[in-house]
Amino acid sequence: MHDKQTCTATSKRTHERCKNYPPPGGVVCRFHGGATPQAKRKAAVRLALRELITDGDPRHPWQVLLDALHVSDSLMREAVVQLGTGEPITPQQLTTLVDSIERASRLAKVTLDARAQEHMQLQLGREAELVAHVLNAAIEAAGLDLDQEARARAAMRHALEALDGRPPVIDGTVSQNRALTGGSTS
Repeated sequence: MHDKQTCTATSKRTHERCKNYPPPGGVVCRFHGGATPQAKRKAAVRLALRELITDGDPRHPWQVLLDALHVSDSLMREAVVQLGTGEPITPQQLTTLVDSIERASRLAKVTLDARAQEHMQLQLGREAELVAHVLNAAIEAAGLDLDQEARARAAMRHALEALDGRPPVIDGTVSQNRALTGGSTS
């Protein structure tokens, strides 16, 4: 399946646009450079971005900012590696490197100014609190005795650790909370 758009190259003689289709994610056909390694890389990036845009959930601005910083940093590192190979460097490659460095530094400053990492940690904390609240409510609603409650908490802890590889914070027991609050955990 091809994109609906045809190759963007034009004929030098007739000045008409090429009628061939580019590969998926590409902008030019294989006759006009669409099969080169750099064109394939850019096409893969376009396809990944298209998938993220169409299939992805809307994200908080700080998540977008952190991802933009990461992508810009990756492009800058790739350009630096290319510089380090000792091959001759074209003015376009040098411009790309300088642009990548400037973009990464601007995004880094914006990210720091926006305190994006702090926002991400706060959001993760809120989500963890919500999960803990739901799990505690489920255990309370089940009316388990202390031994059953302990086994249920251990099973939940094990399942959550398996999800992300780090121990969750599931403190106390419903029974302890009931004793402290006089029977209600809300």
